Amino acid sequence: MSNHLHLVIKLNPEEAAQWSAKEVLERWRCLFKGAPIVQRYAGGESLTPVEYEAVDICMESYRQRLQSLSCTGIVLLIFQY
Repeated sequence: MSNHLHLVIKLNPEEAAQWSAKEVLERWRCLFKGAPIVQRYAGGESLTPVEYEAVDICMESYRQRLQSLSCTGIVLLIFQY
């Protein structure tokens, strides 16, 4: 039985729903580079209002992915930020 691992995972979507946009993007960028517009935003570049909307859309997508029991969610739970 030394050839595998069992994990007990507790999801807390209520907590993840309370993360700020900045925290969601920081957590996501710990795992992935993020979309080019998110990279520009994280780099402190000035964005147009439409580009800020695009960042918000990406952020909400990232939040949903981080809340799910996907590989991304598991990695984040194991290595909590």
